Amino acid sequence: MISTQCELNLGIQANYKKFWFTVPGAIVGKGRPRFTTQGKFVRAYTPKKTRDYEQKIAMCYRKTTSYQSDKALRVKIFAYREIPKSTTKKLRGWLLDKTFLCTVKPDIDNIIKVVLDALNNVAYYDDIQVCELVIIREFAENECLKICLEEIGERRPKKEDKIMGLFDLVREEQEAKKKAEESAKKDTKDAVVEEVEKVEEAPKEADQQPAPVAKAEKQAIEEVKQAVEQATEIAEESKKEEKPAGKKVPKKKASTEKTHKYPFGVYSEGRLIDVSSYGFVDGQDYTEKEITDIMLQHRHYEFAGTMEYSYIEDDNVLVVTGKQHRKG
Repeated sequence: MISTQCELNLGIQANYKKFWFTVPGAIVGKGRPRFTTQGKFVRAYTPKKTRDYEQKIAMCYRKTTSYQSDKALRVKIFAYREIPKSTTKKLRGWLLDKTFLCTVKPDIDNIIKVVLDALNNVAYYDDIQVCELVIIREFAENECLKICLEEIGERRPKKEDKIMGLFDLVREEQEAKKKAEESAKKDTKDAVVEEVEKVEEAPKEADQQPAPVAKAEKQAIEEVKQAVEQATEIAEESKKEEKPAGKKVPKKKASTEKTHKYPFGVYSEGRLIDVSSYGFVDGQDYTEKEITDIMLQHRHYEFAGTMEYSYIEDDNVLVVTGKQHRKG
C-alpha cells in the first residue's frame, strides 16, 4: 500500500495553509443530471445519491476545519477502492503491490467532479481557484477518499475586491483629513490660550510699573472720584430746593347738549324733509349741532345761524326753528 502523504513544497509561503481530511465509505462518482417535465417546462436535477455523497464530503471537511480559502489551490485526491471479498489471496496480493492497477468504476473524472462541487463554497469560494490537480486511484483494504487541499499562491483580484480596495483608500483619506482638522483645531485652541494668558498677565505687568508712575495714576483716579461725588451732591441739593409747581387740570364739564336717535323726521321750511339719503345711521345718537351741519351740507337752513329743535314724540319729528338769522 502506498503512502498517502502529500509532499507539496514548491514555492509555498509560510502563511499559506494546507489541510488533509478523509471521507470514509464507498466512493460515489458524479452522476449524470436527471430531467423531469413540469407542464411545458423541463427541469434538470442532480440524483439523490450524488447529492448525499457531496454533503458527506462537505461534512468531513467541516469536521477538520471551517477555513474557507481565497487563494489559488492545489488539490490532491487519493481514491482507494476496496478489493472484492471474492478475490483470491494471490490476486489480492498482486492488486495491493500494484502488479495490476485499479481500472474499475467510478471514473476518475466523475470523482474529480463530485469532490470539487462538494467543496464549492465550503473549502473555497469557487472551484475556479483550483490551479493544480492530482488524482490517484488504487486498491486498498478499506474504501475511502483522502483529499489534500493546499494554498500555493495569490489569485487575480475580483472586481469586488478592487471596489473594496477603493473603499479602503477613501476611508484612509477621510481618516487623514479628520486627523488634520483635529490638529488644526488643537493649534487654534493653543493660540487662543496663549492670547488669554497674555491678557491676564497684562494687569500684573501694570502693577509692576515704577512706584512714581503708579502713585501719580492713583492720585488722578482719586481726584476724579471726588469731583464726581461733589457734582452728585450739588445736583441732589438743587432738586430738594426746587418745588415743582402743581398744574391744575381743568375738569371736564359734563356734556349737556341734547341728542336725538335716528330714525327721525325733520320739519322745516314749511314741509317735512326726507333725510333718509343724507347719511344718517339707524340707532345712532346725533347732537343738534351735528344734525344742523348735515342739513347745511344738503342746502337747508341757508339763512339760519343757530337752530333749535323741538321733538314731537307721537310723530317722531324734529321741528326746526331759527334762533338767529344772517344773510349768506
